[in-house]
Amino acid sequence: MGKVDARADRASGEFVVNAVHEDEPFTASMTEAVHDELDGFAAWLGLRIA
Repeated sequence: MGKVDARADRASGEFVVNAVHEDEPFTASMTEAVHDELDGFAAWLGLRIA
């Protein structure tokens, strides 16, 4: 499906997403789902998306 290049920068309180790599082109709903998952993961870590 794809891969995410991201890191948790706890010093700044940010979850930094450098890139989302699509193995196959994402549909609009897949793109939205990936963004939702990244938002949820950042929240779970107690960080904000940068």
